[in-house]
Amino acid sequence: IKIVERAADVITDTTGVASMVPVTIGEIIEPMEKGLIIDKLGIKMQSGLVGDLVFPTLAAIEASIQGENAEVGDTKLDIGKIKATPKRASISVPVSKRAINQTNYSLQNVVLKQISLGVARLLNKWMFSGTALPGASDGVFVKAKSHEYDTALTFADVVELETTVMDEGIDVTDGTAAYVCTPKVYGRLKSTPKEKGSAEMICQNGMVNGYPVLVTNYMDADTLGFGVFSYVGIGQFGDMDLIIDPYTSAKKNIVNFILNTDYDIVVARPEAFAVAKKKATA
Repeated sequence: IKIVERAADVITDTTGVASMVPVTIGEIIEPMEKGLIIDKLGIKMQSGLVGDLVFPTLAAIEASIQGENAEVGDTKLDIGKIKATPKRASISVPVSKRAINQTNYSLQNVVLKQISLGVARLLNKWMFSGTALPGASDGVFVKAKSHEYDTALTFADVVELETTVMDEGIDVTDGTAAYVCTPKVYGRLKSTPKEKGSAEMICQNGMVNGYPVLVTNYMDADTLGFGVFSYVGIGQFGDMDLIIDPYTSAKKNIVNFILNTDYDIVVARPEAFAVAKKKATA
């Protein structure tokens, strides 16, 4: 028989918040955010859903040239659907009741805010990571067409992404098209001339190739993504249950803050997204 010891709980106690006690909450330096940018992309968001979240799809049809009296064949209108499936998003933060009291409930407000931001961080990571998160649906760049560049992005590489998406018949003029990259790639785009000897950089005033460029650490390193974000949707199902539980761990004087909710991200047309990746070194 193998006996496995239970791992110790990670608890925020008075030692961890000692610096908070004599000061106001406004003086606390909040965690640096890794580019919470979903709300800047015009992404469709549905909340409080009951049942299914379904995105209809329609295959293109095309006319044909026929003889003057020839009988034209029928063309099937192929209508499909992409359905979102709820995935549980959860977070639990145990906090010492004394720590809450000693900070005049300011710590509780911090915990609640960080739980909310924790969900936002998950959605950003889910959306922009180049590989699917365990148990999650694909983000926008997981199955996007990829283009490799050698050592540094050129303006031709940047335009290639737009061309790849347009070549699939995607409308890039609906106002939701954008480039997405990490801060390091953003810095390179701002310091790389469009052409050799040119004073104009690839990125000027937050714009690249006529589109906005948004920055997040959740993009893969050395990648530049492009997409039309009206082709992706986020669904939040049912209630967002936030429980403040002072009872379960009352013997330890601990309050548990627990959030449970269901989300899914659905990419209606993967061809609306493309990504440039740096070639792997031998």
